[in-house]
Amino acid sequence: MKVIQVYGQNAVRVRNSAGESIMLVDKGIGFKKRRGDLIQQRPTTQVFIEKTVK
Repeated sequence: MKVIQVYGQNAVRVRNSAGESIMLVDKGIGFKKRRGDLIQQRPTTQVFIEKTVK
């Protein structure tokens, strides 16, 4: 997954291979991460998938 935006050291927004925008929350997941960095989801990570309602 590729980092889109870092909200702090515990939350990041990423884009997965399917093009979905996902928010990942976990202890220290955004530490020293910048836009464009690749990141791996951990087993303890909370995942929030953005859905658009039509």
